Amino acid sequence: VARGYLARPGLTADKFIPNPHTTDGTRLYRTGDLARQHPDGTTIFLGRSDNQVKVRGHRVELGEIETALHTHPDITNAAVTLTDGRLIAYTTTNTTHNPTQLREHLTRHLPHYMIPAIFIPLTTLPLNNNGKLDRNALPKPDNNRPQIQQKYQPPAPGIATTIANTWTQILGIHNIGANDNFFELGGDSILTIQVVSTLAKHGITITPRNIFEHQTINELTTIATHNTNTPTPTPTPQNNTP
Repeated sequence: VARGYLARPGLTADKFIPNPHTTDGTRLYRTGDLARQHPDGTTIFLGRSDNQVKVRGHRVELGEIETALHTHPDITNAAVTLTDGRLIAYTTTNTTHNPTQLREHLTRHLPHYMIPAIFIPLTTLPLNNNGKLDRNALPKPDNNRPQIQQKYQPPAPGIATTIANTWTQILGIHNIGANDNFFELGGDSILTIQVVSTLAKHGITITPRNIFEHQTINELTTIATHNTNTPTPTPTPQNNTP
C-alpha cells in the first residue's frame, strides 16, 4: 500500500517494521489490529492495540488530535475518545474553556473529519492505579446543546423550527438555537447530505453547498425554498432549556 509516512520518519520506523520471517529486506506494516488465527486458518478480529478509530470512513489516530490540542497555549492536558460515532475532546486549561477557539485552533492543524464534535472541560483527567489515563472514567457527553460562543436564540416558527428539528434528529443534540453553527455542533460533510434529504421530505429545498455557505439556521432560512404542498411532519419535541 505504501512504503512509509511522508516526512514522518519516526512514525514510519514505528509502523513499517522489518519482516522477521525473511532476510530479503522486506517490511511489514504494523496495523494495530489484534487478531487470533485458528488452526483451520480462520482469523478472528479481536479489536485494536492502539487508539486508532474509524470516523465515517477515515482512520483517525486519537493521539494526533490530542497532540494538536496540546499545541494550544491554554491547554494543560487533553484526551480524545470516540463515543457514539462522535469525537469527544476532554481538556483541562489554565484559563476559561472556549470550545470555539479550540475548534479554530485545530482546523489549522487537522483535516475536518478529525475535529471533535464536543469539547468537555475537566478540572483533571481521570487516572488509573498506574497513573495512566482512565478512558473508561471519562464522563459521557449528554444530548444538550454544547458550550459554544453563540447565545441561545430559539428558532422562529415555520422553516427555522423545521430545520432545528432536523438538526436535532441528525446530530442528536437538543436546544439548537437559530444562530448556532451546524459544524460547531458536530456536523460534517456527510451529515449535510442527511440534512438535505430529511428537509426534502418536509418540502424544504437546500443543498449541501448551501449549508457550507450558510451555516446557521437563520442564514439557511433566507435561501431555502419551501414547497407548501408538501405536508410538514410532526415536529420533534425539544427540551427548551438552553
